[in-house]
Amino acid sequence: MLYLAGETRGAVLEQMLQDAGFSLLSRDVYRAKPADALSHDAAQAFARGDIDLVLLYSPRSARVFRDLLRKELEDRVLEKVDAACLSPNVAQAAGEGWRRKIVATNPDEPALLAALEAAYGGGFDG
Repeated sequence: MLYLAGETRGAVLEQMLQDAGFSLLSRDVYRAKPADALSHDAAQAFARGDIDLVLLYSPRSARVFRDLLRKELEDRVLEKVDAACLSPNVAQAAGEGWRRKIVATNPDEPALLAALEAAYGGGFDG
């Protein structure tokens, strides 16, 4: 099996495939570089309080995003925003200071959307 992947990744999938008896050849085909700044429009939207919720899918992106918000805006901006996290590891990496953290019960998008539905009392239309 050929697995085309990003340069930075966990080895969970590769290990599962090997444990299942697959002969695996992994090749890095892209490199994800963290952003060094928010876009002007995003920074302005956060500063105005126009953004209520962010979706965080990986520990790395959660840390990068949180650090960018803190670097470019006042720490208080997090107090106005909910963080929807794909897993407890993502929630931990997102750090403290958010209005609230919503954490999926399983690390997949359907579970994240279900957590959002539960958190917003059915008022979330996905």
